[in-house]
Amino acid sequence: MKQSWYSIICNKFLVCSIFIIQCAFAKDTSSHVPILQKITTGNVYFVSPSGSDTNPGTFAQPLLTISAAIAKAAAGDTIYVRGGTYSFTGSSTAITLPAKSGSSVTNRCNLIGYQGERALLDFSAMTGTSADGLKITGSFWYVKGFDCKGAPHNG
Repeated sequence: MKQSWYSIICNKFLVCSIFIIQCAFAKDTSSHVPILQKITTGNVYFVSPSGSDTNPGTFAQPLLTISAAIAKAAAGDTIYVRGGTYSFTGSSTAITLPAKSGSSVTNRCNLIGYQGERALLDFSAMTGTSADGLKITGSFWYVKGFDCKGAPHNG
């Protein structure tokens, strides 16, 4: 039975779509950076609940706090936050994303939960009714892949 040109095109499109989806979730094992997210123009930093803020922020030696990674980051950099719980205390803003990311989507800072893992930002131990969990004061931040809970003011 002869296939119509329409079914041939649809089948080829489906095969190409599946290939693209598989590539989207592949990882470059040499750098531990998900391939689709490896489009950053700057440095890459890693944060982990088992890290230390005296570490350089690499995959093998991650930072402990998101704030330490933000302090190191410049326009175009990406911060990957590994899975686990990040607990915050105090009566003021826990995480501030400052105006350091330039003025375009090609020069933005990225704060991304590491692919295949889930980071929980737990603000429930914070005090005061005006304490923010996550506050964005700058433009062109891309934030993705987090669970947040318990901020007194906005969470």
